[in-house]
Amino acid sequence: MPVYWHPLLAQFIEQDLGQYLSVEAELPLGEMPLRADLLLRLRAGVSASQLPYPFCFLGATTLAEYAGPEEAATEEELERLEIYGLLFRRHHRLATRAELTLWLIASRFAADISNPEGAYLESPTELGAVRRGMLDRFPVFLVELEQLPLSEATLPLLMVHKGKRKW
Repeated sequence: MPVYWHPLLAQFIEQDLGQYLSVEAELPLGEMPLRADLLLRLRAGVSASQLPYPFCFLGATTLAEYAGPEEAATEEELERLEIYGLLFRRHHRLATRAELTLWLIASRFAADISNPEGAYLESPTELGAVRRGMLDRFPVFLVELEQLPLSEATLPLLMVHKGKRKW
C-alpha cells in the first residue's frame, strides 16, 4: 500500500508550528488536476523571523513541493515548482512574483539541478542546509533534508526523510 507523504508532512508541520502557520496539503492549482504539495501562510501578526530554522525563510505565502523521501531533486522538480508558482500567481492574481515564495524540499539535490537553458537558480546563496536564490523572479529556497540539523523545529521535515542520517 503506498504511503501518501504530503498529508503526513502537512500534519507534522501543523502539529508543531500550527500556532504560527496554517497548512494546506495538496492545493489545487486552477482547473487542471495539478496539485501543489503544500501551501504555508504566515498567520496574521507573525513574522518569519520569529520562526526557527529553516522556517524563518518562509514568505508570507509559500508554495512548497516535496520531492519524496528517497529521491534526489532534479531540474525537473525545480521546473515543476516554477510552473506551479506561475499557475498559483495567475490563479490568485498576485501582482508580482515576489509575493510568493517557493520551497523545494528534498533528501538531496542533483548537482545539475539548475540549468541556464531551463529552470535556473539565480544568485544561489548557501544558508546551511538551505540554498536561497531566485527562480524566474520568484524567491526560492532549496531545503536539503540530508543536511538539515536535527532539532525540535526540523523534526516535522525529517520525519518524512528516509535517507541515511548521522545523528
